[in-house]
Amino acid sequence: STLWASVIDTACRICKRSQSGSESTLYMAYGVSLMLLITVTRPDSQSILRNMLQACSRKACAVSVFFTGRGVHSLADQDVLTALTETAEAVACAESWKEFFEHDCPVTSGSQTDHSRLIGEAAQVVSL
Repeated sequence: STLWASVIDTACRICKRSQSGSESTLYMAYGVSLMLLITVTRPDSQSILRNMLQACSRKACAVSVFFTGRGVHSLADQDVLTALTETAEAVACAESWKEFFEHDCPVTSGSQTDHSRLIGEAAQVVSL
């Protein structure tokens, strides 16, 4: 718990979200948006993910999430979906989603190209 608090504090100092209105405008440095990217690859990450997203929201930290592999199972958790409403972007690998589910994905369906873009935009990356 202390380790995650330290990670969030460090990331949030770098990735502060604009406080203007309800939009989640990302902090810009040299024309590049800075945010924390959380990559979810494990199906048992819901609790950690929810807590990290709530901490980022409290600290107004810009955060995006990419789900891939068995990590897409986290999207079956309603509390995760609720926490994702505060993120700048939430994307699931479409191929991973199709492998495990037949219904529509509750977040943006994307590809590893989206993951690469998000990594390029991130100031910090945490992998679960």
